[in-house]
Amino acid sequence: MDDVRVESLRDIDLTANVDQYVTHCPNCRMLGKRNDDYKLSVSLEKNVFHCYRCGWSGRADQLLQGYVNGSALLRYKLDSIDTKQRARYTSSSGLLIQAELIDFDNVAIKIDRSFVNAVEYLKSRHITFEEIQKYDIRIGQGRYRGRIVVPTFDLNNNVVYLVARDYVSENPEAKYINPQGSHKSFAVWNIQNVPVNGKVIVTEGVFSGIAANRNTPEDVTAISIFGKALADTQARIIASKKPIEVSFSFDGDVSLNEIRNNYQILRKYYNGKVTLIKLINEEDPDNMKPETYLDRYQKRTEFRYLSMPSFKSCNKIKQSEVCKIFV
Repeated sequence: MDDVRVESLRDIDLTANVDQYVTHCPNCRMLGKRNDDYKLSVSLEKNVFHCYRCGWSGRADQLLQGYVNGSALLRYKLDSIDTKQRARYTSSSGLLIQAELIDFDNVAIKIDRSFVNAVEYLKSRHITFEEIQKYDIRIGQGRYRGRIVVPTFDLNNNVVYLVARDYVSENPEAKYINPQGSHKSFAVWNIQNVPVNGKVIVTEGVFSGIAANRNTPEDVTAISIFGKALADTQARIIASKKPIEVSFSFDGDVSLNEIRNNYQILRKYYNGKVTLIKLINEEDPDNMKPETYLDRYQKRTEFRYLSMPSFKSCNKIKQSEVCKIFV
């Protein structure tokens, strides 16, 4: 089959029956070399690429991250790996967990100590410079300019989501903006750092997750789901780590009904121990004293029943052991 000529990497169609594309080389453009002809060859059949001008080469699936549809790229990668590797890309139920991939290096730059305003803002959120490096927190570029950007990785260390928080404007039109072409329901912040058979704390936001990680024992890993509602796909991602305990740590304003719904979604894929870290009023892990949050964690309450009564019933029988976690 002849090579198919396209104008850019974004024009490559992974769903078409094409073995090899040729296009303009972005590395030549970056190096100041000619890039007005078609010297970059991308072999989907062999999963390799090579530029016949500058010599740039490597794996095609890595080259295409950030250029093509993430779900299509994931399926392409699945088709070219063996059964053992395939398990890394799937949930415990065997269903494919799809997510758009983000070219993080092109949308954010690393923070060093010379970025005084960014470092001071993060310090006001109780985030240390060591934590900035640990979680690869950066400053955004382009549409994320003037924002702190926190990446979310999938189980294979690809960036699939990000949180972009304004730290410059006093009254921003949008405090947070979401990445284009990606969705939070396919992402769980910090999931790549959760060990198999570990203990997990589920929080709402990434700053809460960072605080929960900081203020709880070392054998506990906090993750975040970007809101109050646990998505079905997120539950599958969490379950794939086979944790020995999952603790819900939602902000104090989350309703009991929302907690119950999240519990039922998690139970579809996870049969281990589930506990509740009870926060009240306006509390969230990010604004609590470290010793207070640790005390709440140590006093967490276990969900004892797979099927729980309605909250109307709980209000009538507040002393019931079944309802103690709700009242």
